[in-house]
Amino acid sequence: MSTTRSALIALCVFSLFTTALVAKGKKKKEGPVRHESRWAKKLDADPEVKELEKDEAKKLLAALSKAVKTKDANKIIAAAEPMITKSHETFFKDLAKLAKHRSGNVRIVATKALGSQKEPAKKIGSTLTGLLMYKPNKSYGPALGMIIDSLRRQKFTRKPTVDEIEGIFKKQTHPKAMRAAARYFGDNLMLDRVKLLVQWVEAPQPASVNSPSNPPASYWKRMWEIWNEMKETVWYSLETMTGKDFKTKREWEQWCRSPEAKRMGVD
Repeated sequence: MSTTRSALIALCVFSLFTTALVAKGKKKKEGPVRHESRWAKKLDADPEVKELEKDEAKKLLAALSKAVKTKDANKIIAAAEPMITKSHETFFKDLAKLAKHRSGNVRIVATKALGSQKEPAKKIGSTLTGLLMYKPNKSYGPALGMIIDSLRRQKFTRKPTVDEIEGIFKKQTHPKAMRAAARYFGDNLMLDRVKLLVQWVEAPQPASVNSPSNPPASYWKRMWEIWNEMKETVWYSLETMTGKDFKTKREWEQWCRSPEAKRMGVD
């Protein structure tokens, strides 16, 4: 064996050895892992959905069409409700139309039924995202909450959708929508939203009651009502994402600065 060839082999062996050492010493970011949460039993269970045969779906659509012609919101709701637990690709078009109905209750049922459908998946997610920005929904928290919940069930996590949901959460306007957003972040294992949820682990309180810049009592009452609406969902989502169940905001903030949190992807 020539000297040059021996040197090349030695160099290759050395390179492989040093690469292995570097890889061994380097700590990789851990991927998101779903953890069991004791708070899960406090949340509403998702509907169990059955996929229908074409003939069965046709009957439900006929009943829905008949109800829509009456223009009676209660009859429309009664005809649409079975689609919350039943799925077929032909339901999408009619449900998408009803999701913009003048009645908020009709919109809620139609939106929930959309969240139960399997096809066409991309269109369902895009339609639900559009409904977040639909003017009548923006001022109606229960409708916003149901849209977000249906997006969670669809596992629809495109960036524009996530950004819109985060914006709704940060506005602190609709408690039900904020609760749905907290669960959306948790069930989709969005570790980069952990710090956002940590702010709501405990009921918000003024830093200084006597400070001139301290908001009025009505503001803090409103903050308490929001926290009380979604506290168990926040605790559930944090434990689901991290496996941790700290009791105070301070403990959570300390953990968020830890190497373990960084490896998980909390930033």
